[in-house]
Amino acid sequence: LNNCSVLHNNRSKQGGAVYSRTTGTLPVRIVMKGDAVIRDNTAIYEGGGIYVLFNIPESVVELYDQALIENNEAQGRGGGIYYEAEATGAPFTIGDGVRITGNRASEGGGLCTRGVSLSSQAQISGNEAQAAGGGLSWAGTQLHISGVVSNNQSVLNGGGLSLNAYRNTIAAVYGTISENTSGSGGGIYFSTAPDATLDLSKAQIRSNSSTGFGGGCFIVGGSQTAMKQTIRLDHTSFLANRAVRDGGGLALSFYTASMHYELTGLNSEFRDNIARGNGGGISSRASAGSDMLL
Repeated sequence: LNNCSVLHNNRSKQGGAVYSRTTGTLPVRIVMKGDAVIRDNTAIYEGGGIYVLFNIPESVVELYDQALIENNEAQGRGGGIYYEAEATGAPFTIGDGVRITGNRASEGGGLCTRGVSLSSQAQISGNEAQAAGGGLSWAGTQLHISGVVSNNQSVLNGGGLSLNAYRNTIAAVYGTISENTSGSGGGIYFSTAPDATLDLSKAQIRSNSSTGFGGGCFIVGGSQTAMKQTIRLDHTSFLANRAVRDGGGLALSFYTASMHYELTGLNSEFRDNIARGNGGGISSRASAGSDMLL
């Protein structure tokens, strides 16, 4: 899709505007660039705007320039985009001029990805999810977010981002996460896995809110044994976030006895965060070993 291509007001079971599924042995490349627009499309299940299911890791999806994914809806997952890679690690690249806005779904209002290596500089804003991930619902091993994620909302968790780690995940969020709302993890919800890393270096997490834990960010340990979790803060700002329960800025919850988490905060700032419960800046609940260096 290039320049003035517009896919508008289409409907289907999956992929309201575009459906692409590979079952062969050759890779596929999907590119949306220029001023291409996917708007006002509807899917009964996944992918209100776009649905992609690839079984070859060399297959590629790319969004560039001023591409716009707007006001699409899925009754299932991925209001704007649903992308699943059966062979984990297929790349998904979204450039800094792209906007994903005003989309709706039960999960992943803006986009929902599974098994994809995602790198996004996009503006993800004004999307809604009934369950998790107002802006983005992601599960995988490689993530890089450096754009703006703002004014998204979800009912359960991850108003801006709902991130579900696989083993050895490296999830890097370097952008601005602002004015998102959710039940828990107003800005970011991160569910851990063994030896996973969440890197929030240089991120600005501000003015997010939750009706539960973690106004800015909520990090939750899983049930796996022998688990290590690393959280990196370096020149990270948690500003004016609010939680009805614990952790106005950041809440951590680890109840697996054999889990160890390490939180390192270098040159980072927690300011004007509010929790009605405990820990206006940071709340940590753990039955395991932990190291917190601030």
